[in-house]
Amino acid sequence: MRGTMQLAPEAVGEPAGKIVRSPLDRVSGNLGFLVTIGLAIAYLPPLCRSLWVDEAGTYWMARGGPLAALVKTWHWPGQSLLYAVITSFFCFDGFPLRDLLLRVPSLIGAAAACYFLFRLAEDIFGRGAGRIAAVLFLFHPVTIDLATQARPYALAMAAAAASFWTLFRWTVDRRRAWLAAWVFSSALILYFHYMFAVVLGVQAVFLLMEARRGEIRGRWVGLLAAVAGIGLLAAPILPHIALLAREAHTLPFTSKPNSWDLTGFLTPSLFFFGLVAAAALVYFLRAAEATPCPISSGTLAAVFGWWAAGPLLLFGLSNFTSLQMFVPRYMSYSGLGLALLLTWGAISAFGPRAGLVWAVLGAMATVANPLSLVGARHAGPEELGPVMRLVEAASANSGDALPPVLFRSELPESDFYNWRAGNAPQSYLYTPFAAYPMKNRLLPLPYRWNTGVNDHILSLLASDLKTTPRVIFVTHDPFWIPQVAALFERAGFTYTWMQPNNFFVVRFERR
Repeated sequence: MRGTMQLAPEAVGEPAGKIVRSPLDRVSGNLGFLVTIGLAIAYLPPLCRSLWVDEAGTYWMARGGPLAALVKTWHWPGQSLLYAVITSFFCFDGFPLRDLLLRVPSLIGAAAACYFLFRLAEDIFGRGAGRIAAVLFLFHPVTIDLATQARPYALAMAAAAASFWTLFRWTVDRRRAWLAAWVFSSALILYFHYMFAVVLGVQAVFLLMEARRGEIRGRWVGLLAAVAGIGLLAAPILPHIALLAREAHTLPFTSKPNSWDLTGFLTPSLFFFGLVAAAALVYFLRAAEATPCPISSGTLAAVFGWWAAGPLLLFGLSNFTSLQMFVPRYMSYSGLGLALLLTWGAISAFGPRAGLVWAVLGAMATVANPLSLVGARHAGPEELGPVMRLVEAASANSGDALPPVLFRSELPESDFYNWRAGNAPQSYLYTPFAAYPMKNRLLPLPYRWNTGVNDHILSLLASDLKTTPRVIFVTHDPFWIPQVAALFERAGFTYTWMQPNNFFVVRFERR
């Protein structure tokens, strides 16, 4: 009966006027505070770290303004032209917060992706679903990682989320404005990252399944025109895509993935452990209200494909072809699909209110756990700042004759390009020294060890380093250390090494 209020079971038999709150009420009343604290715990530590190698490349591209960024990126296959231009407006060389400001576009991208995902979840699953999806997305480990990096992936995720939402809205109410928005956002996917084009393939399956249900009847002409519009908007970057196709053989750097790599990406173990524990707690509180949440087969297939299609495709390509492409950031759009799948399950099992409590508690138990701040005091695994500080410390007491620095490039394309040119103005092979300049002389090395590198170091020891008392060697690959050390020991050097994170800083001194 409209307007009739029913008391919760806990309130039966209580004195009049006394309001009895369930445990779920007490938790849900503090969710805003918990989410705010959780976001600070998860996002602030990585935001405050120094740049890593790929971010140093972003800095190299972005400094000098938008035109310089466009020119440099045009000759660097695999990089986003649009992202380089955008980031150039956030590049403030010499500013104390330079590294953090360089990451602001990624934070904006993550926020935009969260908004579009919120709207999509509300449209698919109903009121209250958006908040659950937003929490699951923001606290997904891959989202945290990429939203705090000066790289284009968070903006690409925003474009993917906008593309899915606008396409779904168009299938529902048939307004041309939604179709136009889909064209624009889909083109942005390609501009921010070519690997995210898998999302468009998933959408094609969704449209075909909706067509079987009769939802596209009479609208094929407009849809085909929209597809042509995406191609037209993407036309300016076709030469850059062609450059990537020609130079693709220079880029592979990862090994073949196994089934554990695949399942670990699709279902991050730590994150899922927290969600399972939170589900047990919500069930124990016995305050969940399961809500039937039917969705069409086409929508379910699209959400499932959004989550799994890309990882499965790259897993297959990496194992059955010469292409090694199973890299988590290349598939980061998968986290958006996973958030929707988990939202559907949460509402079906718990209802919107308890589902939100479940999502927040799951995040606070793992990725946003205050205990994780203990580990945040240590150096990030890939950041360059600690490495450069060790180089400076190893150069102490050297006077004007600073020891030269042998540095192995972290870019696999250095094996194919002129790595001997070092930190040349138009070369991106040694961008860490553009982001963090040093006074020491740079002695460049390529990405992979081979007999040519062995001979090159022997030549340096016989000429440039013949009388040098001290040399510093920096590598990310520990395999290089015994190879290089053996050559230096034969030339009369002893060595010690330090490991600030995933890098190794080796100090050679002549006996």
